[in-house]
Amino acid sequence: MTQGLSGERNKSPASLPPVEGNQTEYENAVATATCLKERGWDVELDSFGGWGIVADVPEAQSNLYNEDYSSCVDGLGILNFVGTEQGAKLAYDNLIRVHACLDREGYSVETVPSRESYVAKALEDPAGESWNPYSLVASDDLTTALRICQP
Repeated sequence: MTQGLSGERNKSPASLPPVEGNQTEYENAVATATCLKERGWDVELDSFGGWGIVADVPEAQSNLYNEDYSSCVDGLGILNFVGTEQGAKLAYDNLIRVHACLDREGYSVETVPSRESYVAKALEDPAGESWNPYSLVASDDLTTALRICQP
């Protein structure tokens, strides 16, 4: 069973440079991966579609892995901003960066909502559909767009 994101992998988290404008996410992923490795997990840092951690975890050990992951994140003081105003603002700022990259690379992009409306919608329905700068990218081009303009 693979935990985390799938996609291109790299055995050495430190060898993957941070995506411009995404330094905090990169640093959090490196710190979490290091903590998990110290606890004996074989994990890799994944930069495809954003910074994440990939681990091949046997189904029987998934609860233990999830406990260790939570302990690492909690111990490192990494905050979960999902459903908070600060989290919505951070997400919006990141999506604006992605939107600018897509536009610069010549992809079709839709009109950007205001920060206030994005944040209000995110707080009203955290699990709902939010603005996505990739929405007008043709499905055949999406993998390339994600590699060039990573969230």
